[in-house]
Amino acid sequence: MAFSCTICGQVSTSICVSCTKDTCDDHLCILCKSCSDCCQHEVRLDERPDIRPTVRETLEQVTERVGE
Repeated sequence: MAFSCTICGQVSTSICVSCTKDTCDDHLCILCKSCSDCCQHEVRLDERPDIRPTVRETLEQVTERVGE
């Protein structure tokens, strides 16, 4: 069963520690683990590094090794 982010509708991977709503990585503060609706920090979303390409590359490497 997939959960959806209550802010944007993307696949949810976490839960806000403040309001316990489902949230995606894009809307979860890395400092306090709260969603962007509850977070009091002044970190803009575009300042966060995007780790997804790195994760995708690593997954591709692992998949290639398994296929060998």
